[in-house]
Amino acid sequence: METDKHREIKEQQQEKKESLASDIRSYIETRIELLMLSVAEQISRVIAHSVQKLIGLILLISAVYFICFALGFYIGDLLGNYSYGFAIVSLPFLLAGIIFINRKSKRLTEKIQAEMISKMIPEDGIFDDDESDEKKDGSNGSKK
Repeated sequence: METDKHREIKEQQQEKKESLASDIRSYIETRIELLMLSVAEQISRVIAHSVQKLIGLILLISAVYFICFALGFYIGDLLGNYSYGFAIVSLPFLLAGIIFINRKSKRLTEKIQAEMISKMIPEDGIFDDDESDEKKDGSNGSKK
Protein backbone atom coordinates (compact mmCIF):
# COMPACT_ATOMS: atom_id res chain seq x y z
CA MET A 1 0.00 0.00 0.00
CA GLU A 2 2.82 2.34 0.83
CA THR A 3 4.41 1.61 -2.50
CA ASP A 4 1.16 2.47 -4.36
CA LYS A 5 0.96 5.84 -2.59
CA HIS A 6 4.64 6.40 -3.19
CA ARG A 7 4.27 5.55 -6.88
CA GLU A 8 1.21 7.83 -7.16
CA ILE A 9 3.10 10.73 -5.56
CA LYS A 10 6.01 10.18 -7.96
CA GLU A 11 3.62 10.18 -10.94
CA GLN A 12 2.03 13.43 -9.72
CA GLN A 13 5.45 14.99 -9.28
CA GLN A 14 6.44 13.84 -12.77
CA GLU A 15 3.24 15.35 -14.22
CA LYS A 16 3.94 18.62 -12.40
CA LYS A 17 7.50 18.67 -13.76
CA GLU A 18 6.24 18.06 -17.30
CA SER A 19 3.59 20.73 -16.90
CA LEU A 20 6.15 23.18 -15.55
CA ALA A 21 8.55 22.39 -18.40
CA SER A 22 5.73 22.90 -20.90
CA ASP A 23 4.80 26.23 -19.29
CA ILE A 24 8.43 27.39 -19.36
CA ARG A 25 8.75 26.39 -23.03
CA SER A 26 5.55 28.26 -23.83
CA TYR A 27 6.74 31.32 -21.91
CA ILE A 28 10.08 31.36 -23.74
CA GLU A 29 8.39 30.96 -27.12
CA THR A 30 6.02 33.83 -26.30
CA ARG A 31 8.89 36.09 -25.23
CA ILE A 32 10.81 35.28 -28.43
CA GLU A 33 7.72 36.06 -30.50
CA LEU A 34 7.29 39.32 -28.59
CA LEU A 35 10.91 40.23 -29.25
CA MET A 36 10.54 39.50 -32.97
CA LEU A 37 7.38 41.62 -33.17
CA SER A 38 9.06 44.43 -31.28
CA VAL A 39 12.08 44.37 -33.60
CA ALA A 40 9.81 44.29 -36.65
CA GLU A 41 7.86 47.27 -35.30
CA GLN A 42 11.05 49.25 -34.71
CA ILE A 43 12.41 48.44 -38.16
CA SER A 44 9.16 49.43 -39.85
CA ARG A 45 9.09 52.68 -37.86
CA VAL A 46 12.66 53.53 -38.95
CA ILE A 47 11.90 52.68 -42.58
CA ALA A 48 8.73 54.79 -42.58
CA HIS A 49 10.59 57.70 -40.97
CA SER A 50 13.45 57.35 -43.48
CA VAL A 51 11.10 57.28 -46.47
CA GLN A 52 9.35 60.41 -45.20
CA LYS A 53 12.68 62.19 -44.74
CA LEU A 54 13.88 61.03 -48.17
CA ILE A 55 10.78 62.39 -49.92
CA GLY A 56 11.17 65.70 -48.11
CA LEU A 57 14.84 65.84 -49.04
CA ILE A 58 14.07 65.13 -52.71
CA LEU A 59 11.49 67.93 -52.76
CA LEU A 60 13.90 70.32 -51.07
CA ILE A 61 16.73 69.46 -53.46
CA SER A 62 14.38 69.97 -56.41
CA ALA A 63 13.40 73.41 -55.13
CA VAL A 64 17.05 74.41 -54.61
CA TYR A 65 17.87 73.10 -58.09
CA PHE A 66 15.22 75.23 -59.77
CA ILE A 67 16.10 78.31 -57.70
CA CYS A 68 19.75 77.93 -58.72
CA PHE A 69 18.72 77.42 -62.32
CA ALA A 70 16.69 80.66 -62.25
CA LEU A 71 19.51 82.48 -60.44
CA GLY A 72 21.99 81.29 -63.08
CA PHE A 73 19.82 82.68 -65.83
CA TYR A 74 19.34 85.96 -63.93
CA ILE A 75 23.04 86.49 -63.21
CA GLY A 76 23.90 85.42 -66.77
CA ASP A 77 21.43 87.94 -68.12
CA LEU A 78 22.98 90.69 -65.96
CA LEU A 79 26.50 89.77 -67.15
CA GLY A 80 25.45 89.29 -70.76
CA ASN A 81 26.60 85.64 -70.85
CA TYR A 82 24.60 82.74 -69.41
CA SER A 83 27.74 80.64 -68.96
CA TYR A 84 29.14 83.18 -66.50
CA GLY A 85 25.90 83.18 -64.56
CA PHE A 86 25.85 79.40 -64.18
CA ALA A 87 29.56 79.34 -63.33
CA ILE A 88 29.03 81.87 -60.54
CA VAL A 89 26.02 79.96 -59.16
CA SER A 90 27.93 76.66 -59.23
CA LEU A 91 30.99 77.93 -57.32
CA PRO A 92 29.46 77.69 -53.79
CA PHE A 93 28.31 74.14 -54.53
CA LEU A 94 31.73 73.21 -55.88
CA LEU A 95 33.49 74.60 -52.80
CA ALA A 96 31.02 72.96 -50.39
CA GLY A 97 31.44 69.62 -52.20
CA ILE A 98 35.22 69.77 -52.03
CA ILE A 99 35.14 70.65 -48.33
CA PHE A 100 32.59 67.91 -47.58
CA ILE A 101 34.58 65.24 -49.42
CA ASN A 102 37.96 66.17 -47.93
CA ARG A 103 36.71 66.55 -44.38
CA LYS A 104 36.00 63.28 -42.63
CA SER A 105 33.68 64.42 -39.89
CA LYS A 106 33.29 61.92 -37.08
CA ARG A 107 30.76 64.24 -35.49
CA LEU A 108 28.37 63.88 -38.44
CA THR A 109 28.81 60.11 -38.49
CA GLU A 110 28.23 59.84 -34.74
CA LYS A 111 25.16 62.08 -34.96
CA ILE A 112 23.62 59.91 -37.69
CA GLN A 113 24.41 56.73 -35.74
CA ALA A 114 22.93 58.15 -32.53
CA GLU A 115 19.76 59.20 -34.33
CA MET A 116 19.33 55.76 -35.92
CA ILE A 117 19.91 54.02 -32.59
CA SER A 118 17.43 56.28 -30.81
CA LYS A 119 14.84 55.49 -33.48
CA MET A 120 15.46 51.74 -33.19
CA ILE A 121 15.44 51.43 -29.40
CA PRO A 122 12.35 52.71 -27.60
CA GLU A 123 12.82 54.68 -24.40
CA ASP A 124 11.02 52.10 -22.23
CA GLY A 125 13.03 49.09 -23.43
CA ILE A 126 12.26 46.29 -25.85
CA PHE A 127 9.60 44.56 -23.80
CA ASP A 128 6.48 46.31 -22.60
CA ASP A 129 5.69 44.55 -19.35
CA ASP A 130 2.40 45.03 -17.53
CA GLU A 131 4.16 47.09 -14.86
CA SER A 132 5.55 49.59 -17.36
CA ASP A 133 2.10 49.86 -19.00
CA GLU A 134 0.59 50.73 -15.64
CA LYS A 135 3.23 53.40 -15.04
CA LYS A 136 2.48 54.94 -18.44
CA ASP A 137 -1.31 54.83 -18.14
CA GLY A 138 -1.60 55.85 -14.49
CA SER A 139 -1.35 54.31 -11.08
CA ASN A 140 -4.68 52.43 -11.23
CA GLY A 141 -3.53 50.19 -14.08
CA SER A 142 -6.47 51.01 -16.34
CA LYS A 143 -5.75 51.11 -20.03
CA LYS A 144 -6.82 54.17 -21.99
